[in-house]
Amino acid sequence: MHSRWPDVDELAARLADDLTARGLITDPRWAPALREVPRHLFVPPVAWAAPDVYNVQGGPIDVTNRPEEWWTLAYSDPAIITQADDGAGDPSAGTGSFSSSV
Repeated sequence: MHSRWPDVDELAARLADDLTARGLITDPRWAPALREVPRHLFVPPVAWAAPDVYNVQGGPIDVTNRPEEWWTLAYSDPAIITQADDGAGDPSAGTGSFSSSV
């Protein structure tokens, strides 16, 4: 993923397949929806990835400074915080009450 725009179709298919294989998608309508909706459009350029029990430690993500990590997390299972303190906080700081996520 060295270009600005990776193969989002491949990333979305991988996410849908992973969630299905782990039994997290049980309704057959969800996998096609994950493949069709461009998830990266909902992820801010700088955000906070929440820790997850599988392989993500959590922390700031930045599409400009670490694009490969940003793109990978945009199409992964861990939550990405998009709002803190009902819009009053900075979601990329990882502080406050997380009030919205992808």
